[in-house]
This record gives sequence, C-alpha cells and structure tokens, in this order.
Amino acid sequence: MDRTPRPLAVLLASLLAASATGCDVGRIAARSSASISRRATPALEAYFDYEIAGQGMPSTILQLESMIRVDPENRTLLLSLAKTYVGYAYGWVEDHVEALELEQGDYLAAAQERARAHRMYSRARDIALFRLSLSDDGGPRAMARGERAYARWLAHTFRRPGDASGLFYAGAAWASAIGTSESGLSDAADLPFARLLVERSVELDPEFQSASGLAFLAAIEASVPDGDLERSRVLFDRALAQTDRQAFAVLVNMANSYAVQTEDRALYEALLREVLTSEDARDESRLANLIARRRARRYLARIDSRFP
Repeated sequence: MDRTPRPLAVLLASLLAASATGCDVGRIAARSSASISRRATPALEAYFDYEIAGQGMPSTILQLESMIRVDPENRTLLLSLAKTYVGYAYGWVEDHVEALELEQGDYLAAAQERARAHRMYSRARDIALFRLSLSDDGGPRAMARGERAYARWLAHTFRRPGDASGLFYAGAAWASAIGTSESGLSDAADLPFARLLVERSVELDPEFQSASGLAFLAAIEASVPDGDLERSRVLFDRALAQTDRQAFAVLVNMANSYAVQTEDRALYEALLREVLTSEDARDESRLANLIARRRARRYLARIDSRFP
C-alpha cells in the first residue's frame, strides 16, 4: 500500500493540529501572506510590462480583501490594499477614462469608468484612515474641530518616518476620491484634510515613494482656486531634485498642472518630451514610469487643444 502522504491529507492534518492547539490558522496564513506581500512589492514596482501588471492587479486586490476579512487589523495588509487600489485606479482605470474621452469621444463610458475609479479611491481612503485609527482613534473628533485641530492630532500621533507611507496613501486616496466625485463642492470641502495628511507625510519623509508627497502637494497648489503657483513651482523643483528627474510622474504632473495653469506651452512640451526621451535609471520607478510615458504621449498628441 502506498503510504506517501497526499498534499490534501497533509494540509488537513496541519489544520486539525492547529485547531487542537487553539491556533487561528486563517490569521496565521494572513500574517504570513502580509510578510510576503511586503517583500514582493519591489518586484511589481520594477516590472517592465504595463499590460501584464494591470491584468494581475484585480486578483491581488481580491486576495488582499479576503485576507483582511480574516485579519482586519493587519497594518501591512491594510497598507498594501490601499496602495494597490490607488495604483490600479490611477494607472489603469483613469488611463482608460482618458482614452475613452480623448481618443474615442465616448463620454458615457468614460463617466462609468470614472465612477469605478471613485469607488476604488473611496475604498482605499476608508482602509487607510482605518489603519491610522489603529494608532489613535481621535482623528474624526479632531477633524470635527477643524483643520488646526486635525493638524495638531497628526503631529502628535505620527512622529516616525515609517508613518509617512500610511499618511500619504490616506491623503492621496482621499484627494483622488474627491477629484473623481460627481458631488462637486460638497466633497471638495474635505480637500484640506487630505492635504494635511500628505503634508505630515512629507514632513516625516520627503523622499517617500520618489517624492510623491511633494509632487502631490505641488499639483494641488497649482490646481485649487486659491493656490500659490510660486509655491507649486518650488515644490515641483524639490521633487525633481530629490529624484534626479528620474521619477517621470513628477514631470507629467508638473506639465499637467503647473505648466497648464501658467499657460507655459514651452515648459509643458519640454517636460513631456523629457519623459519620452529619458531612459529609466531606477528599477523602483520602472512601472510608474511606464504609466507616466502613456500619459505624456497622449498629452503631447493633443497639445494644440491644451494651448490653442
């Protein structure tokens, strides 16, 4: 008789043993997966194919959602899920929105895709804010007292450079949810709180994620009605210097916000051409740079509509 253990039998034996000792097998598995996810992230950021990366992200989202159901306060899983929602919504769903609007003129389909992006950003915002509440649940009370109280709460609660990631994705997701919302001014009233989250992230670690926080604040400054264009330029220049101009998303965002608002066609074109002619020098920016190149190519092809 073949007594070689079958994989299913081995798994069942392990589950029974764990149950007998009172272990939560699902939570152990989720925490193990969280560790693997954290260590595997650089491989995705350095990936070379835009289409394959985009096709794989929905399954990653579903897997992370399932693991969080098992281990709902796992900070690594929560951050990974928020980051994946933001990355997929921006890099693929909003890219599809632009293609539908600018290349196909299908505004109905574009609106439906924008609504999808809004739901993803909103989910990411809720996840990221919940993750912050695990450190201190006083955020909503501070927010109810206004911007200054919320800024004080952020400064008191989050003091380590390692906190920058959670703060950034909470703020970026929130601002992106506002930007894709159909509710207009009612949602825009929350933008100052999203900005405060990113400002605190930048205070703790201005170099986080290829200076994404600096570029975010610069784009917001150039885009809001009461923004300061001089400050926007200073922030963009800081982000470019910190990344040696190798994070192409900074260049694209500078073109699409600052150059447009200042009506500087020459700067707009120069920034986008720099994206298309420069070579990747950083593995950790490869996938983000692919996304930026798609945007740059699309925007350059329609420069005359931007600067008639």
